[in-house]
Amino acid sequence: MRQLCQSCTQDRTLFLQQLVVLAKKQKECTQAWWEEDLAQEDRWQAEDLVFCAKLLALKLKQIQVLWE
Repeated sequence: MRQLCQSCTQDRTLFLQQLVVLAKKQKECTQAWWEEDLAQEDRWQAEDLVFCAKLLALKLKQIQVLWE
């Protein structure tokens, strides 16, 4: 009986260790995804700023032409 309990405990310990390893890997993957998502957001914001600057320049030219 004692050997059976010991075996069950070892199995559970191994299982829990595997769960910890998987949880750490999942955390690393999630963090990498999150960092990539933030980087993509930064790229989109930079592109938006460039677009807005170009649009404002065109609006300014339009106003200048209308006032001539």
